[in-house]
Amino acid sequence: MRHATAIWVQYHRGDDERAIATFERVSQFDSTFALTYQWGARPLLATGRTAEALAALEWAVTLSERGALFLADLATAKAIAGDAASARQLLDEVLAGEQIPAYEVAKVHLALGDKGEALRWLRRAFEERAHSMVFLLMDRQLKPLHGEAEFEALVKQVGI
Repeated sequence: MRHATAIWVQYHRGDDERAIATFERVSQFDSTFALTYQWGARPLLATGRTAEALAALEWAVTLSERGALFLADLATAKAIAGDAASARQLLDEVLAGEQIPAYEVAKVHLALGDKGEALRWLRRAFEERAHSMVFLLMDRQLKPLHGEAEFEALVKQVGI
């Protein structure tokens, strides 16, 4: 777990190349920890290595037995890659589940180009007290919302 966490930290610091190198190293000695692949996919996606990111997320979805968080991340990546139909299909699967990760659903909608729906889901995440809300300002996938009045109001409500 601690090695996978390094990927997450390096990515959020903006050090994509180091995060990718860490991901490549960590995945060699533990290919069964889903978060390694989920977090490793983010810097791959950010640097345009879309096919590799999608493969990592597909593996994370398999390892997690189609966990909602992993499905949502794959849906976000599919949308970023331009495959809106697959993204929506994965989103439908997430929404049909028992536990719906509102914060991650917001990111799917944002990647699909729907800021209004993304903000609605972030509001729901806030109401549900989702722990991910503390990452609003550092989550690079939410940058398109920075400067939006509703987003900025939500940031103030969260207290960050």
